[in-house]
Amino acid sequence: MDSDERYCLTRSDSAAFLRRLIKEEREAHDLLMIATEASLMGWGTWDLENGETEWDERARQIMGLEDDAQKATSLEAWLELIHPEDRPRVERLLQERISEGREYRFEYRIVPPDGEVRHILATGLFRAAPDGTPRRGTGLVQDLTERKRAREEHERLRLLEAASRAEAAERSRIGRELHDRVSHLLGVVHQSLELHEAFKHADPRKAAQKMDLARSTTVEAMRWTRELSEMLRVPSSEGEMRPRLTRMLSQNVPERIATHLIVEGEDLTVPPVVREQLFLVLREAVRNVVSHSGAEEVRVSVVVGRGEIVGAVEDDGGGFEPVATDVPTWRGGLRYMTERVELHGGSCSVESVAGKGTRVVASFPLS
Repeated sequence: MDSDERYCLTRSDSAAFLRRLIKEEREAHDLLMIATEASLMGWGTWDLENGETEWDERARQIMGLEDDAQKATSLEAWLELIHPEDRPRVERLLQERISEGREYRFEYRIVPPDGEVRHILATGLFRAAPDGTPRRGTGLVQDLTERKRAREEHERLRLLEAASRAEAAERSRIGRELHDRVSHLLGVVHQSLELHEAFKHADPRKAAQKMDLARSTTVEAMRWTRELSEMLRVPSSEGEMRPRLTRMLSQNVPERIATHLIVEGEDLTVPPVVREQLFLVLREAVRNVVSHSGAEEVRVSVVVGRGEIVGAVEDDGGGFEPVATDVPTWRGGLRYMTERVELHGGSCSVESVAGKGTRVVASFPLS
């Protein structure tokens, strides 16, 4: 047998070879059908030469193209289904993957004919012709809508639980303040009144001093009671930050301290529970400035950026050395602010220089 005969297939050999290829292709197709059915995925192909796409039944259901007449559709018609906000990104990614002949994996939203927005995960690859020109794409689509909704609901419940824990911690702290501050002040009032009775005949001048002390301490106790009662109120998380912060500053900062407020970005796009926690942190920081800093000026800022919201309170007061955070009143306030922020995956930092003031910064992620 010469070399030509050695590598030549007979007609019967060719037929057997083709039958085997067809059988293997059918088996591969069946396996693909089983896999996509089990994973609730659909599959489709893109013919880049004529610009047509073709989808299986599952993919058509996912994309709302359940009419058999829509089994084959153009690439442009498929792109029209994609949410307008996602379409430029998907087109850019597709062009990159097609030109490079690479695998792809990305998420996007579609707006099918029924109008219900769905979240889709697409994965696949593009094949090139022998000359390197991209010719055909094959891919899978999966509906992530229910998974997204479940994740969002889980996150909503987590945030509610975190807010509930933070509220419980705040009420516990207020209870300690009532015991430590108000009870002490009332004790001073009671002792001063008893001393007034003891001195009112023997030493009228000293008796008058004790009565004055009782009066001033009563006023102080009433002030603390009002402030702590105000803190127990659950403020509404609705509304923009600027008017709420403006009102908070007018209620908590005396006229001797100048105030400045800056709010940048669309804070109403921030989840209400995050907006509320930031407001409470800023309020606590402002109260610390009024109570402990001796400042003449306080600046409050809120900036909604890409992926986070950041709030800051800065004063020109006495500041403190790092060791000063051991002072119980400061430590309690910092712990309160830090716990609120960390419960929502954020961070809280304090920078202070003795004689030059203090800056508190709290940031919350928005993702």
